[in-house]
Amino acid sequence: MRWGMIQQTCKTLLASEQHLHAIVSMRDFIKGTAAQKKERQDVKDTITDSNFVTLLKKAIAILEPIDVLIVKYQSDKVPISEVLPDFHKLPQEFS
Repeated sequence: MRWGMIQQTCKTLLASEQHLHAIVSMRDFIKGTAAQKKERQDVKDTITDSNFVTLLKKAIAILEPIDVLIVKYQSDKVPISEVLPDFHKLPQEFS
């Protein structure tokens, strides 16, 4: 279940990227205590990084084949003989 939640979170972040970028780029985004300012600066640096979208897409691409197998094997009706061939196909899915 966590894989699916992580994957969905990445998809939501990707869909909201323009809004997130606008929020962290606001003049008063970095405010508060020293600790809050540091944390907000880290968030801003992450979201405004030129690789942010690329890394999100890469994370989604990595998580999708794993999620497909997790969903498949949640059923008690999947024959054990399918497990090994499915996992041998994973490197092809990641390339």
